[in-house]
Amino acid sequence: VTLTVNPVATVNPSQNSVTICSGQSVNVQLSSNSPGALFNWTVSANAQLSGQQAGSGTNINQQITNATFAVQNFYYVVTPVFGVCPGIQDTIPITVNPLPQITPGPAINTCITTPPFNLTGFSPAGGTWSGTGITNGALATFSPSVAMGGQNPNTAFTTTLTYSYTHPVTGCINSATRQVTVNPLPVPSFTMDTLKCINTTVSIVNNSQGASSYFWNFGNGATSTQVNPIYQFPTGGNYTVTLVATSPQGCVDSTSNTIQIVSTPTASFVPSTNNGCGPLNVNFNNTSNGYGITSYFWNFGFPANGPFSSAQNPGALTFAPPLIQDTNYIVSLSVTNLCGTSTFLDTILVHPLPIASFATTVNTGCSPLPVGFQNLSLGSPTNYIWNFGDGSFSTAISPTHTFPYGPNDTIF
Repeated sequence: VTLTVNPVATVNPSQNSVTICSGQSVNVQLSSNSPGALFNWTVSANAQLSGQQAGSGTNINQQITNATFAVQNFYYVVTPVFGVCPGIQDTIPITVNPLPQITPGPAINTCITTPPFNLTGFSPAGGTWSGTGITNGALATFSPSVAMGGQNPNTAFTTTLTYSYTHPVTGCINSATRQVTVNPLPVPSFTMDTLKCINTTVSIVNNSQGASSYFWNFGNGATSTQVNPIYQFPTGGNYTVTLVATSPQGCVDSTSNTIQIVSTPTASFVPSTNNGCGPLNVNFNNTSNGYGITSYFWNFGFPANGPFSSAQNPGALTFAPPLIQDTNYIVSLSVTNLCGTSTFLDTILVHPLPIASFATTVNTGCSPLPVGFQNLSLGSPTNYIWNFGDGSFSTAISPTHTFPYGPNDTIF
């Protein structure tokens, strides 16, 4: 009888203990002092881990997942078998480090015109960001314009950014993602009147697209948040009307149009003189101002038959002397544009030429002869000089004069 005594097999693992990160594989080569030995292994229980299984062979290669954010442990018990004889068991402890716990931060809505900004709200610090629009991964700098490069600028674009972090102690790496949506700007647009009179309603039609709210600035301090505002400019001038449109995502753009607000023209003229003796020659200088004056009408204060004039500058006009007393002519100029008519008045005072006339109380008599003189002059004279024909004079209005003795009848 031949007896074969097999040696007691031992286990010579390539690693006596293994430390891995969750998601990595345990890779242990098994060998023995007894060539040809086989190996069976079992695993210890740990419900927080998955992927570890009992098995056999010469290589333990299993991917282990740690479902927690704490360090988890288990071990393999390896039994060598040579022939029919089990050998000396070996225990291989396995440490499974968790992946770093990452909070990538909430999704972000931004606008294409927003300047580059650094992402916030993520933890832990010290990782690196990557993805479309990231211009500095370490600083978490995101550029909306870079993200929209090559995209349709009129359509929202969502990019997925990845944050990767390496644990400084375990060396385990984890990553998480967050989304950033880059929204287009609204398209502000409106039409309106370009010429309008003061205190009349300006027609404004809002043709904007992609906007949910509006802010109007009428260029004079007045504002509105209506979609299609109704507005009347109280004073004339040139104004820039600006529409600021805001999208539901808070993106803002603006556009402007100009409008000219016209007032009723201001009639005005300057006569070369306002008074004088007739015939009085007066030149009228038209100093009216205003937008788009379309007509002029001069009334020189004469009776209904005129003369009148529709010239801008009618030139000189001669006012005849009145017969008896001063005459005041009310001259008017009316000017008209699309917004209405205004009238300016001035007066021309024309003095009559004086007409000397008088009567006497007696025309004949004995010397010395007192004679009363009644002044009947016309034309509103202001001073008088009487010459009595005997070398005597007077400046009285109606004087009395005594004519002297003479040897003969005398006619004065």
